[in-house]
Amino acid sequence: MLHAYDHWSRVLDPRFWWLGAMIALWALLVVMLFIAEPLVLHSWFSAAAKRNPDRAFRIALRGHRLLSLVALITVLGAVGGAHGLFF
Repeated sequence: MLHAYDHWSRVLDPRFWWLGAMIALWALLVVMLFIAEPLVLHSWFSAAAKRNPDRAFRIALRGHRLLSLVALITVLGAVGGAHGLFF
């Protein structure tokens, strides 16, 4: 939609911080899912889980909670921004 309506300039506007946050969150998801997990994280978590499964689980849970919090803030910001909250 940014391309279709030629709104790329809004990504640099501080009032539309949530657009940058959404793009960054999607980029992080793509990198984690398709690059980091198959190349690094799978073998690292497998080895860590063999040594100490509870610690590996806590690390994974902490990462998921952090990313969920970032996603929640981004979604709330996007909903607020789409409804004119930041103008």
